Amino acid sequence: MALGIGSAIVAIASLIRGSSVFQAAIAVAKFAAIKALLIALISTVAVVVFHNFLLDFMTDALSQFSTFLESNVSGDIQSVVHTFEGLGGYLADQLKIVESFSLIMSGLTVGIVRRFIPFIG
Repeated sequence: MALGIGSAIVAIASLIRGSSVFQAAIAVAKFAAIKALLIALISTVAVVVFHNFLLDFMTDALSQFSTFLESNVSGDIQSVVHTFEGLGGYLADQLKIVESFSLIMSGLTVGIVRRFIPFIG
């Protein structure tokens, strides 16, 4: 009896296989499977590869930059960044450069933090 049901299923499957609806369903299933696979790969593998590439690039760039600073700048980097003397110091004080930079960086930080909070940004 199981043989009869099995042969009936095979006969029905062979009839369906010849129809264009079945071939269209197979094509749609293949498309959906390929799309799901590509989305999974892009959302996991590509992000990790890009992160590692960016991390290596930034590490090399920062090491080259620090080597350049060590060889060309005498003293500490902090002294170079905070030294405003003469006309530069006067303009930095009058134009409130330090306060403006601090305000801009605070605004950017608030924007970045807002993006991490769900349902807000």
